[in-house]
Amino acid sequence: TNAYTTGDVTGKQYVGGLIGTLVNGSVINVYATGDVTGSSSVVGGLVGQQGSGSIDNAHATGTVIATGGYGGGLVGLSNNGSITNA
Repeated sequence: TNAYTTGDVTGKQYVGGLIGTLVNGSVINVYATGDVTGSSSVVGGLVGQQGSGSIDNAHATGTVIATGGYGGGLVGLSNNGSITNA
């Protein structure tokens, strides 16, 4: 809650600007402004993979590159999670 990051992030898979994988948790009032690059897949500007957690009042502004697929400006891949005010 109430967190942010401004640095660039580079990884392989399940890469996020703030969180790699979110499962059964909540993130509220968060943002990421750096570029996020994944050499494989599941790459998001804020969260790489969202399992069943929730994201509320969030944004991401950096460039996202997922060379293997599943790339998203906010979340790379979401499975049964909720996103509001993003």
